[in-house]
Amino acid sequence: MKKNYKMFLIIIIFILISSNSYAIGEIGVSLNFGISYDANNLSDEITKYNTEMEKYKNDNPGTSIVQLKIPYMPMFGINLRYQFNYILFSLGGNYSKIVGSEIRGKIKPQAGLENNISIKTYKANFPLTTALIIPLKKHTIFYFGAGFDLNITSLELTQTNTLLAIPELPTVNKESFKTYFVSYHTTIGAEIPLSNKFSISAEWISNFGYSEKTTSSESGKLKTFNSKGDIISFGIIYYMDI
Repeated sequence: MKKNYKMFLIIIIFILISSNSYAIGEIGVSLNFGISYDANNLSDEITKYNTEMEKYKNDNPGTSIVQLKIPYMPMFGINLRYQFNYILFSLGGNYSKIVGSEIRGKIKPQAGLENNISIKTYKANFPLTTALIIPLKKHTIFYFGAGFDLNITSLELTQTNTLLAIPELPTVNKESFKTYFVSYHTTIGAEIPLSNKFSISAEWISNFGYSEKTTSSESGKLKTFNSKGDIISFGIIYYMDI
């Protein structure tokens, strides 16, 4: 394993030394679009809700249910990039929200009022990244790096009939959480020029980290947000020489 690491470092150094030079000191601004699966890691909670809904249905003949779906969350963002020699620095702002704005589920008994369940969530994060560039030619590069994120997350669960609530659901009509926390990430990316000033990029970003426990003002329940997950992102970059 150590030999593999040494060989990898030798290859990187060789590439950096032998590569053609390119413009030193360039600022780029990129607009990014990406998508992640369950960006706020709600899958465990949603699975519990769905399991209890199915159990309620089996215990109460004539009941119909609509299960909650684990969400895909599109991401939109803007990124300020600065390349200096073989180092890339970037600072960005991203916003992710559920497709269709909310997750919906339902418990409908044979008689009586149904319980409509809705989950809304979003995530805003501000990543700061430092990466090592492997240049092929000007603006045709590979890079890999790591950095920190400031995350702002929000979750809101509402239901229309708490008398028909399953055990895992809160006993209030609305339960909401909002918090911010610092996490970290790793990234691997590539960039290809479209012209002298414009390039396109692709990145694979892996996030890690947890928030402190935050309290719902409506129910008093405690919750920890988990930032773990992957984002595939694509962008278009405009470069300004300095």
